[in-house]
Order: sequence, then C-alpha cells, then structure tokens
Amino acid sequence: MGYFEYQRGVIKFENSLKKAGIIPVSVFNKWLYKYHYTKNNAVKISAYMKNWRDSNKDYQNTWCRNNKAKKSMYEAKRRDITNNAVRNMSSDEIDGINNLYTIAQEASVTTGYNWEVDHVVPLSKGGLHTLNNLQVVPATWNRSKKNNNCDRYWD
Repeated sequence: MGYFEYQRGVIKFENSLKKAGIIPVSVFNKWLYKYHYTKNNAVKISAYMKNWRDSNKDYQNTWCRNNKAKKSMYEAKRRDITNNAVRNMSSDEIDGINNLYTIAQEASVTTGYNWEVDHVVPLSKGGLHTLNNLQVVPATWNRSKKNNNCDRYWD
C-alpha cells in the first residue's frame, strides 16, 4: 500500500466516523487509525519498506553522500528518541542544531580533519539533544571522550 492509498484510508475512516456521529474527527482519531493500521499491517509495511530499500540503493547512497549533515542530524535524532532525549523545540532551536551539523561538515572539508557534533552531557547520562548541550569538536577527541565525562572542548 502506497502513501496515497493510506491517506485515502484515513479520509474514508474519518468520513465514516463523521457520518455515524460517533466521534468528532480530530488529530487523535488520525493517530489512532495510523496506530492500528501499522500495528495490524506491520509485516506488510516492513516487506514494502525492505523492497523499496533494496530497489533504491543507488538513490540512498547518492542522497547520503550529498546530505551528510542531514544524515547525521537524522541519525542523532533517532538515537535521541530511543534515549528519550528529545523535547519539543522551536524552529529557531532546530535551525541552530542543523547549523551545528553544517558547521561540523564544513570544518571537516576546510581542515581536512573530521569534526563531529558532540553532546556535552552524554545522552546516556541524561543529557538532552538541545542547542546548549551540543558542541562541534574533533572526531578523535569525541571518540576518546565516549560517555565518561562532561568536558567542554571550547572554554
């Protein structure tokens, strides 16, 4: 099932609720439908996604090569979600975080030395993925730091 077929299903579901007068259509109803749909069709969805990934490897590799900063940001966000470190942020905060990843990528190109965005207080120690907890540091320093301390590279 593609995205548009799925959206048609959501619309049909909303209309049936509206006509029946059972529940007013709301964001919660959309979430509930999506939750039940994904729960009931997990095998089908994972097979579809696996097929898409297998048939679009060139696109994925090209996109990853051309968008290293975005890829790093998405990976960090995924890690943060699994560690419950994400909170609602304003668009300015999101832009600031995206700028840090761009700065790290540009510094790597300029200096020829790998730079990364580091969490001052590690996520595993309760730190959050916020602008004031992030810093751009050399990759070797970041890797050697691991999650053992909360040192700032720049004083």
